[in-house]
Amino acid sequence: MNWPVLVCYQLPVFIVFGLFGVDRYRHRSRAARGQWLLDGSVALLSASRTVTWFLPLSGHALFLTYAIGTSTSKMVRAIALLVMIEAVVIKHFWLHDDLTPWVGMVVGITMVLIYRYAGRTRR
Repeated sequence: MNWPVLVCYQLPVFIVFGLFGVDRYRHRSRAARGQWLLDGSVALLSASRTVTWFLPLSGHALFLTYAIGTSTSKMVRAIALLVMIEAVVIKHFWLHDDLTPWVGMVVGITMVLIYRYAGRTRR
């Protein structure tokens, strides 16, 4: 992948990651411990895709799906959705990868459901 495509692929997800972190910080008192652990797990798994490729999932799709499904901010969700579209387009047209984005989205949706369940069981 050439550097302009790499910048266009990586930079937007870093922006969403920052916005997501600010959103989580603003609402930290409402989160259950299990939700914090899940946030960290999703972030680490998503970031690990930059150094290892043993899992057949897109870290971008995983994190962005999770951000869309769990963020309390409409702005973060909207930006994450736009970045998700961009990531899938880059994966399809430049990387010729039609599998990992879908696997990442399925895992992301699963993590969103777990996050919501963890919030209901808060004590």
